[in-house]
Amino acid sequence: MKKIKVSIGVLALTLLAACGASGQVTDKSYSPGYTIYQTVSCGKGCFTVVPTYFPPCYGVTVTGGHSACIDEQTWNKLHVGDYYSDKSS
Repeated sequence: MKKIKVSIGVLALTLLAACGASGQVTDKSYSPGYTIYQTVSCGKGCFTVVPTYFPPCYGVTVTGGHSACIDEQTWNKLHVGDYYSDKSS
């Protein structure tokens, strides 16, 4: 159940990143990468295990509550209080 909650959190951060996260950094978070294994039926009496990998999330939350997973190098440079814009490249 914990893996599902983490997956939903990572997915939410990823989706919110598409909305644009710009502003003063109010929080930083890190979720390590992990793999889940699901048993899938491949026919009568046949089952296979399918691994799904979820990469680590280097998360930032900015003013307004917008969050995004960003690259590790940028995450390491940012501090709470810094300005972050996902449009700055």
